Amino acid sequence: MQHNSIESETGFVILLDALGMKNKMLFEENEAEKIIEIWDTLIHDSVELSKKYVKQVKWREIIDSGLCNIEIRGFSDTLIILIKVGQKPGLMVLDMVPLGELLGSIFVLALKKGILLRGAVSYGEYSKSQYIVAGRAMNEVIAWYEQLDMIGIMATPNFANIIKQKNKDILRKQWSSYPYTHMKNGVGEILISNWIYTIQTQFSSEIEDMEKFIFSIFQQNMITPEIYSKYENTYNFFQWVKNIEQ
Repeated sequence: MQHNSIESETGFVILLDALGMKNKMLFEENEAEKIIEIWDTLIHDSVELSKKYVKQVKWREIIDSGLCNIEIRGFSDTLIILIKVGQKPGLMVLDMVPLGELLGSIFVLALKKGILLRGAVSYGEYSKSQYIVAGRAMNEVIAWYEQLDMIGIMATPNFANIIKQKNKDILRKQWSSYPYTHMKNGVGEILISNWIYTIQTQFSSEIEDMEKFIFSIFQQNMITPEIYSKYENTYNFFQWVKNIEQ
């Protein structure tokens, strides 16, 4: 039996699941191929977007190496993104700013396709083979990626502490410390990727009326009782960000 090589890396591990995808497949069985095509397109577009960031930003240890540094995998209704940032004494702002831009862009790309992503990002050590990802960073993100009762991407507590310690304006714009974050186990202050800031800075020419855009996305999806609160909490987050910017 041939064994796959196992690599140990340090970097970001992101898990994003598509809210309502299972229900969509269940209630729209005749549209299964169309739904899969949309999901496949999102994965493809995310890969192409990551190539752009590799080329523009050149995370450490990247020398025009394609996707060796950013890896995107799809499984059922979940995206797995691995971003290697290399061995060094600590995480630098240089690594974190492009991460915020990339995550925000993937999130908005998904919204434009009617896909509502929820998940988390962690930072640390992990090991991977062709088929498996394991290790502390993976364990941490698995523990948190389904905890939000809203769409959005949260920073796990350890990664959130790193962001806060950097105390940079650009990171405060990319990550909102939202005091009314609804989780499965209650309400707390969680660091959330500010996708509204992404729309304002990268998609303003395409999305002129954000509130109208958000409602149009909601209307594309079947709002069942078990996911109703996620829509309401997402809209409240949008309103909160809009109010603090005024």
